[in-house]
Amino acid sequence: MGIVGLLVIDDFRFWRDCVQTHLKGHPKVHIAGFASDGFEALQKVGVLQPDLVLLDVSLARLDSIET
Repeated sequence: MGIVGLLVIDDFRFWRDCVQTHLKGHPKVHIAGFASDGFEALQKVGVLQPDLVLLDVSLARLDSIET
């Protein structure tokens, strides 16, 4: 398997930064982007087409179930 494109979706900026710090330089993971709410997540998924989405359970504006 090649490199996995990851979209990180969380409204807590500190958590997004932690994920980025821990995965930075990982040879099999490319962080394709970040989103801070459900609406932004839907837009980014359409544009970035990530292989994997790390989604917070409780999001602002549009929760994770609706997203």
